[in-house]
Amino acid sequence: MRSSSPGNRRHADGDGVKLFFVQGGEGELMLFLHGAPDSWTLYSQQLAEFARDHMVAAPNLRGFAPSDQPKAVDAYAMPRLLGDVHALLRHFGRERCILVSNDWGGTIAWVFASAYPRRVERLVILNAPHPAI
Repeated sequence: MRSSSPGNRRHADGDGVKLFFVQGGEGELMLFLHGAPDSWTLYSQQLAEFARDHMVAAPNLRGFAPSDQPKAVDAYAMPRLLGDVHALLRHFGRERCILVSNDWGGTIAWVFASAYPRRVERLVILNAPHPAI
């Protein structure tokens, strides 16, 4: 049984990288993507609140320790970042999630939701303009 508090720290295989994440709760998956120069800790209060009735997970995106930090510039291209989101959904055994994000994570979330709308139940964007702007 999983703890309802988001204190479980683990790693998942991303798209060619190991992604560190914090997880808690049970139920529908809420995936939180941070911006720069933040980390999963940006969402500490939200994770604690939503873990009461959702499974919550907040990775440190690639490039943000303790997740892998590839040296190659192309390792940070959008297809790889989208691959990380797909990999996290696979890791949790989910087809869909509520995607919450801000800043650079918001950019990733906008593109992911546009490219794969069936994988996103709801999209919550904070402080990130739509990519068409």
